[in-house]
This record gives sequence, C-alpha cells and structure tokens, in this order.
Amino acid sequence: MSQRDYMVLHGSAIDIMGQGIIVTGAKGRGKSTLTATLLARGHRLITDDITAINITTDTIELLPGIPNLKIWSDAARATGINFSNLTKINPFIDKYNYALPHHYSNKRVPLTTIIFLTHGEETNIEEIPLNKRILWLIANSYFSRYTHALSKSDNKRIFKQSVQLAQRLRILILAYPRNLQLLPNIATIIENKIKKME
Repeated sequence: MSQRDYMVLHGSAIDIMGQGIIVTGAKGRGKSTLTATLLARGHRLITDDITAINITTDTIELLPGIPNLKIWSDAARATGINFSNLTKINPFIDKYNYALPHHYSNKRVPLTTIIFLTHGEETNIEEIPLNKRILWLIANSYFSRYTHALSKSDNKRIFKQSVQLAQRLRILILAYPRNLQLLPNIATIIENKIKKME
C-alpha cells in the first residue's frame, strides 16, 4: 500500500449513510468494539485495523479490505455477536475473527470524517483544531510504529498526505469512559454528528 502512495491509518473504516468514516486511536482504545456497535446498527464495514486512503486532487477514498472484524469476547457479547463458533486469533488471547460477508462494503467509499478515540471521564465529541490535526494523523498512521524502516521520502509523503487530510476532512476527537454499556449512546452521537454534516 505504501508503494502505491496510499496513506495508511491504524484504524477501522465504516460506511455510515454513504460516508466513509475512520475510527482510530491508541491500541486498546476500542476501535473494533465501536466498529462492531455501528455494524450492529446496520452500517457496513469497509476495513478493520488497517485502513488505506487514496488521496487525489478530486477525491479522498477508502479502499475496501477483507470482510472480517477482530473482536474481544466481551465486546462481542455487548454488541450481540455470537462468538461460540468463531475462531480465536491467537489461542492465548480472548479475541476472535468475525466474518462479515453481509455487512461489508466491497467498493471504494468517499472518506469524509476521521474520529480519534481517547479516554474521558464524560462522553464528548468535538472538532480538532487545524494546528493539531497533522500531529494526530501522523501519530496514528500505520507506519508510525516503523519509523526506523521509513526513508526520508516516505516521511515526506506521510507528512504531505497528513496535511492534505487535515485541510480537506472533518476530523473529530471522541472522548468517553471505558464502559461497554455506553456503546449504543456513543454510536448515536456519531450517527447524529454525521447527519448534521450532510
């Protein structure tokens, strides 16, 4: 993906009412869990964990990935997924592969919004100021964990792409307590935010 000059974020992408939404954030912040909640409400998965973005002069598009979601057992229970017949990703952890052939978008979708997940004592969603967006994007790019393997041209391209996304998209930060019971309310907040932006 990098060789094709795609911007790659560490996060999941969902088609919500025809708009491509990326949910990203630090490891363990609940990206897949929130994604599963949105899928249970009828939205479609575009990709899980690794999200490739094609940036051109005219469009910013999400590329579809594999119709599969990796989900923890407690998150599966909270979102109504029966994981008894699912395969564990690793025999030593309680995380499962969940195939989604019927809740999956197999075409490119226009990207309109990126949502960064973070911890908060209360639920709150707001726009990130332009001067902070680039740093958030670079920090959550998939290659930020492999900086030792990146060339100067790679770093330059990622910075340039981050600037483009920061200027052209809605970029939000969503803070909420770590509580699975809050997931339906958080999904409603996201859906309402997307509706207002149409």
